[in-house]
Amino acid sequence: MEYVEIAIPVPLKRTFTYSVPDGVEARVGSLAVLPFGHRTMTGIVMGASSSRGNVKIKNIIEVLHSAPVFSQKMVDLLKWIADYYCAPIGEVCKAALPLEFSRRTKKKREVMPKDTIIDDVFLSAPEFKLKDSQAKAYETLKSEVRSQKFGTTLLHGITGSGKTEVYLRLFEDVLKTGKEAIFLVPEIGLTPQVLGRLTARFGDLIAISHSGLTPAKRAYEWKRMQDGSAKIVIGTRSAIFAPFKNLGIIVVDEEHDSSYKQDESPRYNGRDVAVMRAKMENIPCVLGSATPSIESFANAKNGKYHYLHLPDRPTGALLPDVDVVDMREVNAGSVLSPQLIGAIGEALTRKEQTMLFLNKRGFASFILCQECGHTYTCPNCNITLTYHKHENTLLCHYCDYKTPPPQKCEKCGSSRVIPLGTGTEKIETELKNYFPKAKVERLDRDTTTKVGVRPKILSNMKQGSTDILIGTQMITKGHDFPNVTLVGVIDADMSLNFPDFRAPERTFQLVTQVAGRSGRANRKGTVIVQTFMPEHYAIAAAQTHDFFRFFDEEMPARRELGYPPFGRLALIRIQGLKEKMVETSAKDLFRKLSTINYKPLTVLGPAPAPLAKVRGKFRWHILIRSGDIKAVRQMIDRVAECESGLPKGIKVIVDVDPINML
Repeated sequence: MEYVEIAIPVPLKRTFTYSVPDGVEARVGSLAVLPFGHRTMTGIVMGASSSRGNVKIKNIIEVLHSAPVFSQKMVDLLKWIADYYCAPIGEVCKAALPLEFSRRTKKKREVMPKDTIIDDVFLSAPEFKLKDSQAKAYETLKSEVRSQKFGTTLLHGITGSGKTEVYLRLFEDVLKTGKEAIFLVPEIGLTPQVLGRLTARFGDLIAISHSGLTPAKRAYEWKRMQDGSAKIVIGTRSAIFAPFKNLGIIVVDEEHDSSYKQDESPRYNGRDVAVMRAKMENIPCVLGSATPSIESFANAKNGKYHYLHLPDRPTGALLPDVDVVDMREVNAGSVLSPQLIGAIGEALTRKEQTMLFLNKRGFASFILCQECGHTYTCPNCNITLTYHKHENTLLCHYCDYKTPPPQKCEKCGSSRVIPLGTGTEKIETELKNYFPKAKVERLDRDTTTKVGVRPKILSNMKQGSTDILIGTQMITKGHDFPNVTLVGVIDADMSLNFPDFRAPERTFQLVTQVAGRSGRANRKGTVIVQTFMPEHYAIAAAQTHDFFRFFDEEMPARRELGYPPFGRLALIRIQGLKEKMVETSAKDLFRKLSTINYKPLTVLGPAPAPLAKVRGKFRWHILIRSGDIKAVRQMIDRVAECESGLPKGIKVIVDVDPINML
């Protein structure tokens, strides 16, 4: 009889000891069925354990599958994630496995055919001649692939600089050595176009992994990776857990994107986990972006990462001209400036396409009573309800609460209730009024709820049947439409006004990325940026596509405040259903933490979160900041100790290296 430690998918930061009965082989990484309380659950064998004396230890019931679902290296990675991000190890394991593998069943499953649908318009593999900078970058990375030693390279290439072609050639080199590759992209919306290029180049060797797949499809793709029939996986952050046995390279595209950070437990960052997995596998990791994160570029400057720069486009296309429109000089209430309307009309005359970006969906941002000033807010969240005209409903974008729009003010009874603010739905309506003969489409969460709609919209753009595409962040990066010569950025200040130290960085990235959709072929592009803050350095740097200027202007503020890359952060969120209890608990926790003298370390707060109520729960924040990650970890350990003394119903959430400060 031997003993093993099992990770079980429950919110407890520990493993559980079980005994292994005779005749059962429980190897590290195996999926085991076991009794847990009054339930039967599945868990992952994390390693051997010593006997617990006279304590009664339950037996494993059985081990599923003939081979472990995780290798020893993957188990080590999962342990690191649980430790670094202060997450329950069982929840980490669950996040790394397709749902179907966690279901115990005696029924034999039918093999699911590969049913990934890619529009033929995306099935292309243009292999162009690399220019000097691209060729140099590729040869440098190729030598790193051949050496098969760990190293992280930041591939900083302007939009349209051929980064994807460099990736594909590296994948070819990896396959020649009999190894496999992981290709991470931040969002599902980027997969149809990139997947088309990969499939055209590599055929059935490609697997996909993202949350849009059904559990059965995810399990099917997982099995293809595990048995070796797939050699390259493209997917969102969870694809970093691909069960490859002979990994040769990891590529993280758009490495700056906040989508790599998971919002719920385990709150890991897929980009940073990719670097750690590459280190454990002793292989190269490539981080690619036209607008690198401040942290990654700082790592490149101090020599922690290798740095490669692609300053031009291999097709010879030039970066577009960027014109900034000061909306303070435009008639009040105008959403589309005369400059932008005129440019759209000219593009239509030339039979060229336009993309318009506004990071706010819906028809109006809120409903206002002109008599008493009352606005309609979500009863579950501390946020105004957005008016969606097509569905004729008020909607909360955080908890999906819906209610019909009012005919009269619920506070004073006035009928002077009007929608104010602008969303993508309103822009779509205005465009159709201005240009009734143009084919206008909208790409946002509202229009892509049905399966297959998003690829169809992108396919229409690729084929040229759409004249104007209006969208949210979904359209800002990764897409390559040769006939797009005009890009408009509406309300570029929106992200600048967020109460978050990363607001300037996000603004620069969004504007630069969406600007890069214009003029990618043989026609010069134009970008029109509408803003009330044209003098802000994030807008000014984006106007000249100057990342280095933005970096130099951003760093002093980061240094002065001790924010990344000069310091490490952990965000402590205290939340619960009773407002006063949450406030009292936050202040009590802060008082206990403030008595601890870890140097150098600062504890900031407590304060109501910028979004003080979400989904019915009140939220307060405490921020831990230090230049030493060890000091941050020590303080987090004390948070866990203090948490046990808080009232029932109060939940404390720890977010290490937070991205969302709201």
